[in-house]
Amino acid sequence: MKYKRNEPFRYEFWMPVRVNFYISRINGKTTASSEGEGRVLDISPSGLRMQTSLDIPSNQDVELTMHMTIGSREIALIGNIVWQKKVFPSFQYGVEMISDAFEDQIIYALKEFQKQHRSNNGNDK
Repeated sequence: MKYKRNEPFRYEFWMPVRVNFYISRINGKTTASSEGEGRVLDISPSGLRMQTSLDIPSNQDVELTMHMTIGSREIALIGNIVWQKKVFPSFQYGVEMISDAFEDQIIYALKEFQKQHRSNNGNDK
């Protein structure tokens, strides 16, 4: 599957954001793996790039359920792994959200995060 790097909006975090996740579906079958931890490197309304020490099977249709906090907003997301890249000693994954409904959550959380960041740096006008 092709990764959409030409999206008009992708937010790269200056400090990666912690994400907790578990595998909720493999090849269409519901499952519930142990929870893993990773870091979100960048995010867009339709997907994200995360890094983790876990080698998640990428040769199958894998759905992740993810929980993260952006600023003060907790969000829950569900997405499919679309690519994997080994970045020693860990792995990076491209995750595409399974529903457009997550777009609003992501956009709202990033707007709030950016507003807080500007206020904390004295740049709010």
